[in-house]
Amino acid sequence: PVSVADDLLHQAAQARARKRLPVLTYRHTKGSVLLRSAQPTNNAASQGAERTYLEACRQAVHRHAPLVIFDCRTQVAAQANRFFKGGGSERPDTYQDSGRCGDLNSVIQLDVPNIHEMLNSYMQLRALVERSDIPENRWLQRLGDTCWLEHCRKITEAAVTVARHMVIRRKDQPPQCVLVHCSDGWDRTAQVCSLAQLLMDHRYRTRKGFATLVDKDWRRFGHRFSERSLAGGQKASPIFLQFLFCVSAVAAQFPADFEFDSTDLMMLADLRLCGAMGTFLYNSEQEAIDADAPTTQVSVWSIWLQRCLTSVGAGCGGSSAGCGTGAGGNSSSSALANRRRSSTIVRANSDGCGSESKPLRHQQECPQQQQQQQQ
Repeated sequence: PVSVADDLLHQAAQARARKRLPVLTYRHTKGSVLLRSAQPTNNAASQGAERTYLEACRQAVHRHAPLVIFDCRTQVAAQANRFFKGGGSERPDTYQDSGRCGDLNSVIQLDVPNIHEMLNSYMQLRALVERSDIPENRWLQRLGDTCWLEHCRKITEAAVTVARHMVIRRKDQPPQCVLVHCSDGWDRTAQVCSLAQLLMDHRYRTRKGFATLVDKDWRRFGHRFSERSLAGGQKASPIFLQFLFCVSAVAAQFPADFEFDSTDLMMLADLRLCGAMGTFLYNSEQEAIDADAPTTQVSVWSIWLQRCLTSVGAGCGGSSAGCGTGAGGNSSSSALANRRRSSTIVRANSDGCGSESKPLRHQQECPQQQQQQQQ
């Protein structure tokens, strides 16, 4: 809010892990707003400043707007962070103001597993789809044992819950101020916030809009693409691939509402795995700037948007033009997407509007595309 001074912002940031204070990422046409941040810390000296900051955010939405906080983690994980990392979760009474009437502040746990459980599930799934000795009548049971579909269901259900709080309300109810966070605010938070926006806003279901969404809520908000790379490392996890998996399920259930399909999302997954796209190589926007990525490396959106231009006559379908895959990337990502079955997903069918951001500019194209254009 414009009423918040810079000094208050710096003080409020101390109350959140890695100083990732609540920041606006989306505003719906009905007035509700979506904020995202990291978990709160036990810094008592800064909690007063953060309460003042969140109250200013709430007042900017509506005088009687309720503050609804979604913690993407399980209750056990939140308590573990409190005891071992100095983090934790909010208490609703911390943000209560006796001078307000008709408001309700609440904290809701979304119970999404952490990056280590997601990696373990993905590796089991990858091993399963690469095997050919499993009988057909046992395959679905083995698939369920990996818990991959269950994890994806929880992420999608969490996004639907957030979207419903922002969209579905009575005419006499004020819009809501919604805050979503996990531990650091760049994994589960990115999954839930971006998927919720895709459900609420038809613009993000277009090619250009989806590029804007990923660029805004993943790259610019600092998802650790390098650390989460499946090429190796203790912090590796298929967080972005899992998000694409969830989007593919929604697109398969409502194909008429999307400008792209699972084939396009498989291409995007392959480009993530190949390790050649500057868009998916860095842990933050600052790292990309320091590496001069905007002018020296290929942006994945140059291929994504070019595919839209070359498939206009075919109705945005057809074969994908990739740039190669990493070890096991092509077979795994394609098999995962082809094996996916639509789960019971409720769409928040309402129009909205979010903030615009432009993807990285590019000065070179994928070699395969150059060959196709020459032909």
